[in-house]
Amino acid sequence: MMRYVVILLALLGGCASRQTSDASANAPLSAEARQVQAELAKWPRPKDPVKGLERPFRTTIQIAGKTTKAHGVLKYYGARDCRLTVVTETGSPLIDARMNWVGVTVLGHAPKIKAEVISMLVRDLSAMFVLPTDVSNLRVVREGWVLRRDSGDGTSVWYTFSPKTARLLKQEIVYGMFDTLRIVYKSYTPAGWPRELTMSRAARLYWIEITFVD
Repeated sequence: MMRYVVILLALLGGCASRQTSDASANAPLSAEARQVQAELAKWPRPKDPVKGLERPFRTTIQIAGKTTKAHGVLKYYGARDCRLTVVTETGSPLIDARMNWVGVTVLGHAPKIKAEVISMLVRDLSAMFVLPTDVSNLRVVREGWVLRRDSGDGTSVWYTFSPKTARLLKQEIVYGMFDTLRIVYKSYTPAGWPRELTMSRAARLYWIEITFVD
C-alpha cells in the first residue's frame, strides 16, 4: 500500500512541476525583457538565406602575443552558419573558412597558422550572432540585465544587457573552470546591428577586435 502511495505522490509532484513550468513559460514578459526582445529583433538577418548577408570589416588579431592587422568579409547566413574571408594589409590570405551545422571547413589559411587554430577561431566567432531565443528569465542585477542559458554539453552562456538601451553588452561563454570566451559589443549601427566588438579567450591565447564598415 505504501508503495502505491509513493508512486501516486511522485506522479502528482511531476504534474505540479509541469504545470508550474508551463505557467512560467506562459507568464507575461517583464518590461525589461520586452525591451531586450525588441533590440534583439533588430540584429542582422539575411533576406535570402541562400545568398546570405555580407558584412565587410577591419580587424586586429592577436594570437600568442603576435599581432596582425587585416580586413575581410563575413558572409552571414544565420546563427552558426557563416563564411569568413580575411586577408592581411598587404593582401596575403589569412583565413578562409566556412562554418555550418557540420562544423568548420577550413578552405585556406596562412602557412604560419595551423588549421586547428583557424577552426577554433571561426567556431568562436560564429558565437557572436547566437542570440537567446527565450528572454523570460532575464534578471535585473547590479551589473545590468543578465540572462543565463545552459547547453546540454555543460556549456553556460551569460548575456549582459544595458539597462539604458537594452542592447547586448557582453556574452560570456563558460566552457570550463579556466576557459571562458568573452565577446564585448562596444558599439552598434543606427539600425541596431553590432558594429564594433572584441573577443578574447585567455585559455586559447587570443584576442580579436572587429569593426564592421558597412
